[in-house]
Amino acid sequence: MKPTRGIKRRKQVNKTVQRPGWVYILEVVVVFLLVEAVLFTAKVSPLVSVFYLLIVIYLKILRGKRRLDMRSFLSLSLLFLIYVPMCRFIISQGWSPYYVPVPAAAMVVMLNYRDLELVFVFAMLVSFLSAEMFGGNLYYFWIVFLSSVVGALMARNVRHRKHIFQAGVAVSVSMAILYLLYVYASGGNIVRGNLIAVFVNGVLSFAITFVGVPLFEVMFGTLTNISLLEWADTQQPLLRKLIMEAPGTYHHSLVVGNLAEAAAEEVGANSLLARVGAYYHDIGKIPRAEYFVENQAKGQNSHEKLSPSMSKLILMNHVKEGLDLARKYHLPKQITDFIAQHHGTSLAYYFYQKAIDEGKQDIREEDFRYPGPKPQTKETAIVLLADTVEAAVRSLPDPNPDKIALTVKKVIDAKVIDGQLDECDLTFRDLDKIARIFTKVLSSMYHQRITYPDSKNKNGKEKNGKSGKNGLSKSQKD
Repeated sequence: MKPTRGIKRRKQVNKTVQRPGWVYILEVVVVFLLVEAVLFTAKVSPLVSVFYLLIVIYLKILRGKRRLDMRSFLSLSLLFLIYVPMCRFIISQGWSPYYVPVPAAAMVVMLNYRDLELVFVFAMLVSFLSAEMFGGNLYYFWIVFLSSVVGALMARNVRHRKHIFQAGVAVSVSMAILYLLYVYASGGNIVRGNLIAVFVNGVLSFAITFVGVPLFEVMFGTLTNISLLEWADTQQPLLRKLIMEAPGTYHHSLVVGNLAEAAAEEVGANSLLARVGAYYHDIGKIPRAEYFVENQAKGQNSHEKLSPSMSKLILMNHVKEGLDLARKYHLPKQITDFIAQHHGTSLAYYFYQKAIDEGKQDIREEDFRYPGPKPQTKETAIVLLADTVEAAVRSLPDPNPDKIALTVKKVIDAKVIDGQLDECDLTFRDLDKIARIFTKVLSSMYHQRITYPDSKNKNGKEKNGKSGKNGLSKSQKD
């Protein structure tokens, strides 16, 4: 039996994910030789080359699933090499070494990757390069390195550009304190030029990071929190289109976004990316909004006159149409991934079972599965779970905390058994946390309302002397 198109696509995805080890070794060798050539030409200490090689081996081989892709690795190497001519220029001018904006590198990496371990290693590399080029001063190395870590930590959850300014101030203050401690411990004198350079360094780090956000996003192929907030704006053309043409889907996406954000925060994933990805995950429903239950009026079902196979095609096609809309409106890859992966290779069980009940011949489960790929990140996996859980709980006739908790557990267990979470980094402990958060949020949304007493007494007169015309109805009180 020939494999379906969906199976072929899943095999192609697996081929791109699972790459042979020699490819990584070849990348390490090529990049190292290029960087080494630049360092040798610039007459930088061989110790820097050795340190760079060790970090290359760690980031490209020893990190396992978190190893850097080739684009990110080349971009980080380029950012590292930029500091060679920068240091040479400052040396040639006879300026203080504290003018070198080493913290800017750490802040940029944190904004684009939100990976503290990567920031720590990269800041150490750039600090070591700068210290070696200025004579191998160990105290200088620790001052700029620790200041870089402080700046990166301040930039970790940046959601507004003013937060970058605050990170720059933190760099200046921390570097000044560390410099003064060094002077006090060594018994030396405060050099006015160094103290001025320390404060200028914070300004330079802020300016480079602030101005370079769009450039570095293109360079690294990433998406910062600042850009994510811009994509979350309801004035974005695609979101406006979703609101106007598929309001039910938009409301569903908002609920999924709230669930995903809360769950991602709990397991240490990028909560803002999860929320924004949830806003766009169902945009493929816009062209045929009336075929999806959240957009249908009560008692109407556009699938009643269609065969299960046709209903399945319409249902599954919203992923393809979503990807087409994403390309048309130039959505970043990080958001587009939510469109492609939010169903994984799940089975459209309702229409599959309907086809079996109607006695259709040659019914294959593969034909009723989404093409995938399965979620590749924590964020896309969380949105897959939130999407399914929200739909399941919304269909409960009388939701209460116990029913909601049971439904959430069943949905998550079903996805685990079906293998939909096999290619992401969620652990069973993470899934327990996600289940608790989903139950808590959904229970607060579907809480029971107070039953108000009838506003009229037995004699048919309004209570408290209020007329029915001016009194509040039960729905208004709710």
